[in-house]
Amino acid sequence: MSVRISSSVLRVASYNVLAQVYVRSAWFSHSEPAACLKWKNRSKSLLKVVENLEADVLLLQEVDAFEDFWEKELKERGYAGVYKQRTQITGAKKDGSAIFYKTKKFELLEVRSIEFNSLARAKPLRTGSPVGLKRKEGGREDDSEDAAIDSNATSEVTGEKDERYLRDCVGILAALRLKEEPNNPTLLFGSSHLFWDPQYADVKLAQARYLRGEADAFHTQLESSLSSSKDERVRVILGGDFNSTPSSDVYKAMISSSDEDDFTGYKSAYGTGLWKQTLVDNDNYIEEPPFTTCVPDWCDTIDYIFYSGLCPLEVGKLPSREELGKGAPNADQPSDHFPLRVDFSI
Repeated sequence: MSVRISSSVLRVASYNVLAQVYVRSAWFSHSEPAACLKWKNRSKSLLKVVENLEADVLLLQEVDAFEDFWEKELKERGYAGVYKQRTQITGAKKDGSAIFYKTKKFELLEVRSIEFNSLARAKPLRTGSPVGLKRKEGGREDDSEDAAIDSNATSEVTGEKDERYLRDCVGILAALRLKEEPNNPTLLFGSSHLFWDPQYADVKLAQARYLRGEADAFHTQLESSLSSSKDERVRVILGGDFNSTPSSDVYKAMISSSDEDDFTGYKSAYGTGLWKQTLVDNDNYIEEPPFTTCVPDWCDTIDYIFYSGLCPLEVGKLPSREELGKGAPNADQPSDHFPLRVDFSI
């Protein structure tokens, strides 16, 4: 457990908590002990991880049982939350993305949900999309309906929409006002989970650009509404499982400058070198940690906290490969992803 520096430090964490609907012994046969996969045990471990993060804001992905578990348990720990469940065109999976914030520290101003299925609108119809693909992300394989869409159902389900973009991925944005800081600054937070399949790199890139567009539009609106009363810049923090490595077009899209305005793009908090206990003050420097998810046959970096208008001071330590044994989840790591934690100077 780390020590908080001062009240002027904002601690944000992003964490794919691994929805229980995706927990099957066949996908996680390496997990030891096997009982660590049971929700009764995982739920306790997840709460312990979240408590130890001591975050002011939690950006969570693959959240299921929002009302029955997460909202209830985190309310007892001083948080309130907003949630966007996956849309249901492709299957019956009911996890989603959530933002929780400390009620003593923040006031909720506005919430916007993101449905990446919107990308399918006004796109040319394609046929022959892969059917029966298996989901493999962090050791998970899924041959259920949400892994691919049956092109035979296109005319009935999507009309003239492009079914390639219908993946039921979602995100959520929330504008929060700090209660205890001078001038009560406003911050914009986002939590999102992009599509998993490497064969659909174009879909993931479109989702990343859509996320940027929605966040940028919300950011512009917030600054416009605040400018009449005071001179304020709205800081932005976007966390999530982007299912894309640092060399991907998705990553590049998140950190690139915008052609439409003077926005200089986001930076990745872990990409600044802070995970190596040093901050490199160079806009061209990017070195992410070796991995943010790890199973026996695959470890890589696909989770990020992107920010704008803030200065990161410290990031949380990630486990070493040796510490993980056969991989996650296990008795110490209740998810196949690891939480990212960043302390920002306000």
